[in-house]
Amino acid sequence: MLIDTHTHIYGTEYEADRDAVISAAHEAGVGYLVMPNVDLTSLSLLVDTHRSYPDRTAMALGLHPTSVGTDYAEQLRQLRQYIAESREEIVAIGEIGLDFYWDRTYVEEQQRALIEQVGWAIELDLPVILHVRSALDETIDLLLSHFASDQLRGVFHCFEGEEAQLQRILEHLPLMMIGVNGNVTYKRSRTAQLLSHIPLDKMLLETDAPYLAPIPQRGKRNEPAYLVHTASYVADQIGISLESLAEHTTSNAIRLFSLDLLLSNS
Repeated sequence: MLIDTHTHIYGTEYEADRDAVISAAHEAGVGYLVMPNVDLTSLSLLVDTHRSYPDRTAMALGLHPTSVGTDYAEQLRQLRQYIAESREEIVAIGEIGLDFYWDRTYVEEQQRALIEQVGWAIELDLPVILHVRSALDETIDLLLSHFASDQLRGVFHCFEGEEAQLQRILEHLPLMMIGVNGNVTYKRSRTAQLLSHIPLDKMLLETDAPYLAPIPQRGKRNEPAYLVHTASYVADQIGISLESLAEHTTSNAIRLFSLDLLLSNS
């Protein structure tokens, strides 16, 4: 079985066929889905989807860096209140992080939001799901300057860094994992060149659906069933069987997100 450790199937993109999408995933061997939040506007959709499919999904709650603006403190307050009320349903804080790709207007606010939310994760003994774009060094610096490395566990979602940045994470943030996404199958993917450098006990597979559909589905709406294409590509690139890769990455997901009790009921 594969686990899609990062999917947004609660989004309106799946409003017409969500049941079919989840069934297709199950038939493809993708038996469990971790769904990270974006902001307050996505929260009710996330919660409703999880409660409709409690045996096949898990929730992560956080404020996405591109949703950080002038009202970020109030959004964080409301999210923290919901987390306090629903702690047993939450497997991670995320997705959170820094994104300087399109806009640097709220750099300081993004940094403050990230620090606060990582603090929640440590307080609640939860992993973090980090969204990082055009800010990988800044994110690593911020984490190492504010937190002890043995307190930080989670995943760098959709990793697309350089080899030196990967090695820095592996050396200085030893409890963090690396999320490998459908874009690893693209011709110019930097991560494809680094797959052999990612230890198997640190690798997670994810779709980021509806985004970043892997080849041969590129250009379509992504969905969890397509994780099989990413997994097959990764297994081929590092020279192991698909079954072995699935065993490693599923074990990693269960361990990181404490999914063992949840999966025993699926």
